[in-house]
Amino acid sequence: MGLAFILNTALSQASTFSTEELAQLRVMLEAQRSVHSLSADFTQIRALRTLRSPLLIKGKLWFQAPNEFRWELGEPPKTILLGNHEGMIIIHPSKNEAEKRPLSSSTGSFSDSSSLGMMRLPGEGTLEEFQKQMQVLSIKTSGSRCHVEMLPRDPAAARGLASINFDFDRVTGHWLSFELVTREGSSLINEFSNVQINPKIPREIFKYDLNGFKVTDEKE
Repeated sequence: MGLAFILNTALSQASTFSTEELAQLRVMLEAQRSVHSLSADFTQIRALRTLRSPLLIKGKLWFQAPNEFRWELGEPPKTILLGNHEGMIIIHPSKNEAEKRPLSSSTGSFSDSSSLGMMRLPGEGTLEEFQKQMQVLSIKTSGSRCHVEMLPRDPAAARGLASINFDFDRVTGHWLSFELVTREGSSLINEFSNVQINPKIPREIFKYDLNGFKVTDEKE
């Protein structure tokens, strides 16, 4: 799909994969260069060890290069996340409350951290740079779908994670789903649909009027 959540991370064990498998990654990474904006619907599925059944919620997202994003969780939105390079605002419209957080925050919940934004993958579209930043655990293909499991090697970014998984189209390189799996057994996956590449997105999408809201700022 050309975008992904924020990753700050490490090295890949590239020698364990075939030339054909690594070529699949190259297609996906090169496709990122042509993505300047994006809109999509998504279904978010959150599984916790303490819950018998996964939690499912539908939503929408918008991304504008280089780093602006908006996630809406729920229909109508129960939670809205707005972000850019400076940080993120978590908005709860029904409560008239909002939280401002830096992107480096370590206090966010598992679900919040999964939605830190549809940012470009590390590597600027090159396999070589990507390999310097990510440890790839496995690459599997089925039809036109490619499934990659990876982990940051940076201890801070990898803390608590068992794997970061993403599926993409082998032909176009566009993202199909993105998942975080924790060491404790919880998981959160976003499955994307109605994806539009490079639509014209109104600037108002990345703004929200917080007049009358109770706003807490983690930096204060």
